Amino acid sequence: MSYPPPSPHPYQPPQAPQPDQPTQERTERWSAVATVVSAVVAVLTFLVGFIGLPAAGVSSPTGGTATVTATVRETVTATETATAGGSSGTTEASPSVLDSVVRWAGPILVGSGSGFDLDTLPPEESTFTGPQDFQANVSDDGTQANFPYGQMAVVPRDQDPSYEDCVLLAKTQPQYPLISPGNSVCLITGEKRVAVVTVTAVHREAENVSMRVSIWEKPIE
Repeated sequence: MSYPPPSPHPYQPPQAPQPDQPTQERTERWSAVATVVSAVVAVLTFLVGFIGLPAAGVSSPTGGTATVTATVRETVTATETATAGGSSGTTEASPSVLDSVVRWAGPILVGSGSGFDLDTLPPEESTFTGPQDFQANVSDDGTQANFPYGQMAVVPRDQDPSYEDCVLLAKTQPQYPLISPGNSVCLITGEKRVAVVTVTAVHREAENVSMRVSIWEKPIE
């Protein structure tokens, strides 16, 4: 039996076709770009979580917490300061501030021969047996108001007296005056409060007098 002569080339298994050189270079380039992008994203993520810098439109929770904490501390400090200042101002209020506090102000109508108690809130007409701070009558000619009772003094015309002015007038120039509409008197009440009483109209036929009263809260010493 005869055999065929041996082949001059040894047997080699078939191999997959290799990509051409341009395709391989593009693949390697995109792989490198993807690696760089991943590294940049990792760095940005680290910065956002560590120092609270906003990135890609996302606010950092750490940065938000720091801002809220600072605001709360500042608000508490301001509140404590205001409270302490308010307490100090209330206990150490100057006399001029207290002298300007008005207890009551408004119009009253006094019947001829009647009295008024200005220490009640609001002031009210009183009987002869009750407390009276002043009385008023319509004058005989019906043009003035007569004050026959009370510790009072006439206010100079066109003057707007202060608390101190009224105290000084009522103490140093007491009188029982006849007052025309538009004029005022300063008087001291039974509980040592100070008031300004201005006659606004005298009603002869009705036998009463319209007045405007302003009473300070602070009693005199």
